[in-house]
Amino acid sequence: MRILDAIFLNAFAAPTRPAMALADRIVTYDMVARGVLAVEKRARLSGVRRGDVVVVALTSPIRHMIVTLALLRLGAISASVEEPDSPSAKQLQPDWTLVEDFEDVEDKSRAQLVTDEWFYGFDGPLASADPAHVFDEDEVCRLVMSSGTTGTAKPLAFTPRILSD
Repeated sequence: MRILDAIFLNAFAAPTRPAMALADRIVTYDMVARGVLAVEKRARLSGVRRGDVVVVALTSPIRHMIVTLALLRLGAISASVEEPDSPSAKQLQPDWTLVEDFEDVEDKSRAQLVTDEWFYGFDGPLASADPAHVFDEDEVCRLVMSSGTTGTAKPLAFTPRILSD
């Protein structure tokens, strides 16, 4: 079962069940599912398309996870970074960079400011959502930067086959 399937299954079966707990809040499965759908819609309206490489530089772990899941639903390839203008992030040659502050990114033409509004706005029944993109077993769905033993950061491509092994 894919992680998106598990989240939406829990959102249907037990919407008030906690999906994540942080020191200051509890986020339910319903909140995660609705956030994923709202972010997916906002990303699509912003121009993010299937196959785009999207660098995600958000500090909130909950928001970061919701954005990453929304990009997965959309069929975009996500990569998490701490600094959007770092050499590692630039090496990925992203189509889009998602940030919380425009001052964090040099090239604003391909950057999207992720605000509170991104996470709200899906009020309909979850079953009415468009179907999620399903990656082929060997299609890249996630990029991770790793220096491994060389000390030089390089991108590692993850596919559903690798993630399920």
